[in-house]
Amino acid sequence: MKNLLIAVLLACCQMVSAQSIDQIIDSKIKASEARQKAYSDSLFKLKGPGIPKCDQGPSVVSISGITTSGLTANITGEGLTRINVSIFNEDSTVNYYSKTFAYNSPENAITYNLSPGKYRLYASGVSCTGYGSRAFTIKTPEAGKPDCPRGPTLWAIQSPTPTSLVFQFDGDGVFGIDYEILNSAGNKVAGGSAEPKSSLVTASGFLLADGEYKLRIKGGTCNNKKPEEDSKAIPFTIKSSTGGPAQPNDKGAKFEFIMGTTGGGFRPDEPTGIDRDWVERIEAFKYNWGYGITGISLWVEWTHYEPTPGHYRTDGLQKVIKFCRDRGLKLAITFKSVRSRGDNFIREDEIVKGSAGTLYAEGPGANAHVYAGYGNDRVNALSYKAIQSIAKELKTYDRALYIAISGGGSGEVVNHTFEKNGLWEVADVSQ
Repeated sequence: MKNLLIAVLLACCQMVSAQSIDQIIDSKIKASEARQKAYSDSLFKLKGPGIPKCDQGPSVVSISGITTSGLTANITGEGLTRINVSIFNEDSTVNYYSKTFAYNSPENAITYNLSPGKYRLYASGVSCTGYGSRAFTIKTPEAGKPDCPRGPTLWAIQSPTPTSLVFQFDGDGVFGIDYEILNSAGNKVAGGSAEPKSSLVTASGFLLADGEYKLRIKGGTCNNKKPEEDSKAIPFTIKSSTGGPAQPNDKGAKFEFIMGTTGGGFRPDEPTGIDRDWVERIEAFKYNWGYGITGISLWVEWTHYEPTPGHYRTDGLQKVIKFCRDRGLKLAITFKSVRSRGDNFIREDEIVKGSAGTLYAEGPGANAHVYAGYGNDRVNALSYKAIQSIAKELKTYDRALYIAISGGGSGEVVNHTFEKNGLWEVADVSQ
């Protein structure tokens, strides 16, 4: 009987002990939470009659420019005239900084002297009750590196390919930059260093598969005064494993990106009707998703389109149209009023002369190219027929754009002059 009583008493003690431990732990957690809340409330809720609640906020929207000596806090709210800003450790149990000042704008520069670590900034109303807070971290500066006078700040990325890209940055006194490339999961997949010679820096020496990536940079020879900018990343896309820029997202946009074959380009006896050098340049804009241009403006020299009076090389122009149709390119024509001097198509007095009265010719001898003055009615009537023939051929292509009139080989508007009745007159040349 005595042994049974002892066993019962021991069992009861164990139950009470186990229950007491759970209760003690639970009560301690609740008490800690209550103390922390009361502590915060006691810090930031002003007591006493006549102190209203703030209309809105204050709220700590963001914290930037974090260093061991200061930061900028973006604090918003309504009905605020004066605020108190305090900085505590991560657990809000130790106060390192407290200052009250007039609230004039959301951007507030805070200066202090703190070690690297995790902190929490509180902003409370003084003339009204209410408060907000935000955590922030002061990073440890890299040893042996001074602060950069400015930057580096990543601005943009250009021409990303699987093996290289170009990024643009802003900075002063930045003689070395470290960069890293992150995949869509945020893991580093490539990185390196560069010595910038300008604001444009080429990063290379990696091989990226198709996918989404981000680039971020930091000072290699100095530390950014705004450490949060080191974590700024700009996204980019690798679309083609063969290289080249990603396909532009231009759905709904209305623009044309036209390549002009400045100075010439029409060669009716070539398989495409276009000079081979220009074909090579056009094809350089071909990517796996299509062409990086929307069309071409083919310069057609009058002497090549109409080698003899009334003989128009429509066959060559149809080759050009087929070339563009097969590639989905639009086509514009720039008519260049140039002839071979020895073809006897225009008279010597109809050839453009320079301001000193000398004949304007490109090249030597009878094969020199000369320009017909647009101010001559007979020449205009002849060139009009040639242009009319070109327009007729363009009507057969549903992606034709326009016909323009050019001056010299540079593509600029040229004021051709010619002599008439002892006077120098300026031809009307428009493009």
